[in-house]
Amino acid sequence: MNKKVIKKQRNRQRGITLIALVITIVILIILATISISFVFNGGLIDRAEQAREYYQNDEAYTDESISNLTGYIDGLINGIESGTEEETPESYVGYYADVDGNGSVDGIIYVDLADVERASGMWKDSTQGCYEYTPVTEGLKEYTISEENYTGFGGKWIRPIVTVAKESEGKERFYVMALEDINSGEMYCWYDAAYGKLNRPVGEEENDFGSGEERTTYAMNKWDNEDWGPQNDHKDKLDMFGVIKDEVTNEWFVPSKSEWSAFGCMANEEMGVTTTNYSEYDLSSSYWSSSQDKSYFAYIAQFNVDYCASSVVYGTASVRLSTTF
Repeated sequence: MNKKVIKKQRNRQRGITLIALVITIVILIILATISISFVFNGGLIDRAEQAREYYQNDEAYTDESISNLTGYIDGLINGIESGTEEETPESYVGYYADVDGNGSVDGIIYVDLADVERASGMWKDSTQGCYEYTPVTEGLKEYTISEENYTGFGGKWIRPIVTVAKESEGKERFYVMALEDINSGEMYCWYDAAYGKLNRPVGEEENDFGSGEERTTYAMNKWDNEDWGPQNDHKDKLDMFGVIKDEVTNEWFVPSKSEWSAFGCMANEEMGVTTTNYSEYDLSSSYWSSSQDKSYFAYIAQFNVDYCASSVVYGTASVRLSTTF
């Protein structure tokens, strides 16, 4: 092959290579143009900017959440350390009570209105033994707890003593049952001559908690005025309303059916009183309530069977009083 031919071939190859390079450059320019167009016109930059903002917002939200959680935990810790955290008041059900503040025990607390958990109950699953009260947790009187315990109810129940703080104003918090019966061992009629004349009955399932004082006053006035017949008409037993007059003047009263039910629940659950050992706690088998049943009967609390029932008003039962403070 002569030199002219070889030179001609080389020149052709260089031309082809140059053309290929030009074509490659053109293609790259076209691709670059398309890419740039997609970046600006296809929203890629906008999307990248949005992603950056989302990240910043999410980071700020996370920081805020962590800050809030940290503040909440700090608040709990500070509240516990300072004793200002909100908590349910301690229940004093089963504690003894010095009602008049004279240093002597007057009774036992069977209802604490600040006790939310015991706001309703039923004495031994009897519909006649139901009770319910509305809890009161604010505006109550202030009370103090004795450092000494008292032993009562046949020496079977030991608890501290609660008394109202001096110069304390507010709502009364406790229902208190007297330590002893009226004239222990004696039994009384409800109001003998009132048989068939009662006019304020409650149903067996009716909750009349909180009505004991008012019901006692109402029946006492009827007895005083002989509106339901002569006083002490029974040949052997006195009517209870003539025996309790002095105590009623001092703001004691005959508990209602539902108030006796609350005491019965407390006696069972707290003190361990049963149908076989109630006498060991100086409790009688039956007590009059101030609640009427129809026109012939009044309710009695029966510790020998653990529920409330009805008895004719000329029947007999023991009497124990209650008060609030």
